[in-house]
Amino acid sequence: MPNIEKRCVDLGINVIDRHSYFLNEKEFESTYKKWNYMDVSAIFVAGSITDVKDVISMIREKNSDIPILGGDGFDIEKFKEYMDGNSENIMYTSFLNNKDNNSNYQEFIVKFKEIYGREPDYWAIKAYDSVQLFKLGMEMAETTEDTRKIADALKSIENISSVNGDYYFNENGEMIGDEIAIKYVVDGKYEYLFDY
Repeated sequence: MPNIEKRCVDLGINVIDRHSYFLNEKEFESTYKKWNYMDVSAIFVAGSITDVKDVISMIREKNSDIPILGGDGFDIEKFKEYMDGNSENIMYTSFLNNKDNNSNYQEFIVKFKEIYGREPDYWAIKAYDSVQLFKLGMEMAETTEDTRKIADALKSIENISSVNGDYYFNENGEMIGDEIAIKYVVDGKYEYLFDY
């Protein structure tokens, strides 16, 4: 059983079906009839939005209201435009920490727009933070080559303040504090849910 299904069981969510991919529209039709018969209340679609857009379009042709859930592979810069009017009632995870009290984020947005004429997406912010993180680690370790010293230096910092929020690395090198938001579109505007 995949991890997501295990977690659903832990939360009391009943997973009634799993389908890897659709070979054609006929296969989708028969699968959707089965979902309808089983009275599904939401559909989780895994993968990047560029890979599953057609599946979502077929679902929306059948039911414009059923909630569709996805992962951070849906979190692309022009999600609304890409979905051609099918962006509402889709919720997906986003690691973008754009809370109003995140001054690093607010300052970065202004500078980025001055240079590029648009708002940065999550991937631009993560790329910027990653480069700054490497720079900090190399400065602290006083080396650009000894990766062990650089990693140890980063693990020694109790709080790293970045554009995407504050975090630290534990003794295993895992990032702690990277906040996950639920992102969705309401009346054509992006909304974020952090406390859920």
